[in-house]
Amino acid sequence: MTSLRSLTLYFGGWGSSSVLDGCTFKLDTFRCDLSYDESLRNFLDGQPSLMRLEFLEYNTGQSFEGRLPSLTRVTALFAMLPHLILGRPVSEVTSIGPPSERDADLSFFTLSTAPIEKLTMELSCLYPKPARLLASIFPSLTHLTVHKYVSWTLTPTVRCPPFN
Repeated sequence: MTSLRSLTLYFGGWGSSSVLDGCTFKLDTFRCDLSYDESLRNFLDGQPSLMRLEFLEYNTGQSFEGRLPSLTRVTALFAMLPHLILGRPVSEVTSIGPPSERDADLSFFTLSTAPIEKLTMELSCLYPKPARLLASIFPSLTHLTVHKYVSWTLTPTVRCPPFN
């Protein structure tokens, strides 16, 4: 499968990332709900051209430092976003679920090496922050989708160009 460019692995929490051991294909897109263990770390180390990651597992105790240098699009739980955005050219972010605390700090978005242009986020991440603060964190935003958190699904409720 040396030509494989997109891979989706959803096992409902029962899968093992060891299925990736020895894989040599180079992906552009990877979606999974696997735990971030040694097998997954080794696999991601071999994916320098990965641009899109959908990661539905909560693993903030692990470091992504030095991995995923080409990442531009991220879908992950809110708590994972700082670990995935830091120092990478991420310009499109989809946050799944609400933040762990009501007044979540969004300043980590400014640590992307590219401006955030597209953002999908749960309403409680943004409200009641003042528009001035949001505009300073997301000065290049062109698409904003705000949704209510409902289990593991996204229910879009508002789509608008931000801060008009």
